[in-house]
Amino acid sequence: MADEARSQGPRCARCSGPSVREARTRELTGSGQKVFYLAYLWSCSICGNKWVDDGLERLNAGAAQGARALAQRAS
Repeated sequence: MADEARSQGPRCARCSGPSVREARTRELTGSGQKVFYLAYLWSCSICGNKWVDDGLERLNAGAAQGARALAQRAS
């Protein structure tokens, strides 16, 4: 039960349904090569609405920055 509570996010603005965090692969192109990283978003369990809030935006920005740094080291 505790794991389930931690994975649930804010209520959906569209239908007030519960949301869960999803991950999507994102791509950056830098130094002539493609770099992939995971970006998170909320997904409503009822209507399927998807969105990113401020907390996930910061998390995703950090992941993108880390992916860029790794790409620079690899080149």
